[in-house]
Amino acid sequence: MTVIDTITLVILANRRSATRSKEKKVKYTTELEKEVQTLKTQATDLATEVTLIEKDASGLSAENKELKLRLQALEEQAKLRDALKESLRNDVNRLRMECRLPISNNGSAGSDVFHLFPPHIQNLLQQQFQNQNQASPSGQPNQQQEVHMPNQNQASASQMPSHPNCLGFNERP
Repeated sequence: MTVIDTITLVILANRRSATRSKEKKVKYTTELEKEVQTLKTQATDLATEVTLIEKDASGLSAENKELKLRLQALEEQAKLRDALKESLRNDVNRLRMECRLPISNNGSAGSDVFHLFPPHIQNLLQQQFQNQNQASPSGQPNQQQEVHMPNQNQASASQMPSHPNCLGFNERP
């Protein structure tokens, strides 16, 4: 082999190597282009999904704010209801205390509050006091007994006129 033949063989080998390199490069570039296209498709899909998630998050945030406002309103209602219950409880207790009538030595209701009742209630109270005096074995009435109002069967609430101090439990001043 001559030097020229050797040089020719080297040139041919280099050309084959260059051709193989070019083919590898084209194949690698094609694979990269396919991967880029796949990634672009994935990016578009993810961007659409992100947009949907952001819309959902915005809707949920608005709903959360609305629910917080409703919860706050319900808490305020509960506080007001509790305050009203306490106020009504105090009013009922006060009215109960006002309606307790001491029994005097002569067996009639104390003159300071007896006149506050309507006549038909005064008659019922008078009868009750008389019955208590007759039932007392010592003949002396108890000094601090409660007045028991007749039940619904004896006198309905609609027949009784309301009185601001004792009988108007359902009415607020």
